[in-house]
Amino acid sequence: MPIWRSPDLEALLEASLDEDGLTEAAINRVVTSAVHEGEQLDFKLEPHLPESGKAAASSERGWSSEQEFAKDVCAFANHIGGILLIGVKDDKGAAVSASPTVTDPSKLTQRLRQALSNYASPVPRFHPVPIAAAAGGYYLALIVAPSPLSPHAVRGTAGNDKRPLHYPVRDGQDTRWLLEHEIAERYRARFAGRSALALLRDETLDTGLKALQRADNETWLYLAIVPEAPAPHQLDRHTLEATTKWWRSDYGFSSPLDRGFHFQGTPTPAPGRITISTPAHREDDEDADPRGNGYLELWVDGRAFVATPITANSSHEDPACIGERTLADDTIILTDLAVSWSCHQAGAWGTAEIVIGIAKDGLLTGSFDEPLTLQSAENQDLRRIHGTRPIRGPIQSNSVTDLSEGEDPAGRLRTARDALTVLLHHFGLPEPRQLEADGAILPWGWGDRRREVERWAKDRGLPCQPIFPNSQQ
Repeated sequence: MPIWRSPDLEALLEASLDEDGLTEAAINRVVTSAVHEGEQLDFKLEPHLPESGKAAASSERGWSSEQEFAKDVCAFANHIGGILLIGVKDDKGAAVSASPTVTDPSKLTQRLRQALSNYASPVPRFHPVPIAAAAGGYYLALIVAPSPLSPHAVRGTAGNDKRPLHYPVRDGQDTRWLLEHEIAERYRARFAGRSALALLRDETLDTGLKALQRADNETWLYLAIVPEAPAPHQLDRHTLEATTKWWRSDYGFSSPLDRGFHFQGTPTPAPGRITISTPAHREDDEDADPRGNGYLELWVDGRAFVATPITANSSHEDPACIGERTLADDTIILTDLAVSWSCHQAGAWGTAEIVIGIAKDGLLTGSFDEPLTLQSAENQDLRRIHGTRPIRGPIQSNSVTDLSEGEDPAGRLRTARDALTVLLHHFGLPEPRQLEADGAILPWGWGDRRREVERWAKDRGLPCQPIFPNSQQ
């Protein structure tokens, strides 16, 4: 799974930005093709710091090697992101040879992180990818995404009261220093960035909910995700083909109750996104209209809006009843798909805002014809859970997840649990009975399906509590 998505950099390296793509073969391609350093690529034959012992002083500005490393990372973070490739020698910016100069990537990474903590403010993030060499030793790729906390400064030499902070930015294959007015603009952009993400969130919800207004009088559970660092993808034929392949071939998920979005709807382009719904059966139905058991809007920058008609999964006889365990199952389905898409398209980098809610006809105002009640299954019947409150109109809640959670199924379950928790607060429940805070499955919370759910978790190597914990024996 890509750590961060940069189409230009991936094309230059002919590799995805993850452990699968960044290999010794990729390093060799860089050298064979004499790839040049640029705005997003920097070569270093030797690491900035030794893996042990005292760091050597640097000649530039009288800075230490730690300050030089902080400068290089901050320069990428203050611009459009990039990669530091350690173990590649360049001549006038072109790669000419490679040598695995790193012995212990873990120890070196620890020293590099400490250098950033000592000399960068605020501290930018980087992701290390050790690259094993066939002959022994390692190369090291340090991935730095563009930072929403820009500008990042490097602390100057001790005693320099006139200019204690220096603001580097990548400029071609070199580094330059931001001028005072540029620094001020970066600070304005930092705070404006929060507003920009809020606008992206509102756009994602608005387009998705407007689509649900075309559905046939359904009450929908919906979930939207907006990554902190949306990817600069464009919607074109290649993107449509890649999304179709991801949806029909690469992505597949069955929930604890053995359900999911298994329909093979036609991915249909829309402004900035691709929509997918259950295939139309009537001649006058539009392919892109929400129907059946699911509706998706997959934005090319990594955002997503996913929805399912919730009452249809609980009780066909009483549309005002919502089953507790199907609500949990639906939330797991929606979360897994949304987070998987966001990580696939934008990378498992930074945080993402998640919005979850229930609405009828895609409306956020008004009242339901009948209040929705949360029910539990008892002897094949649904009964309202004692102490819960009815929901008389649309509800919506927000949570935040670290997208690195999306790299494994257990992490996506933890994210689903957080989203489900804030939703259940509207019903008067403090937390779900089906999932622990660490993402572990609680089989006894799934009623008479508990054995099936326990097998589901164990088959996938997911954490699962015993059927009967000591507290409930």
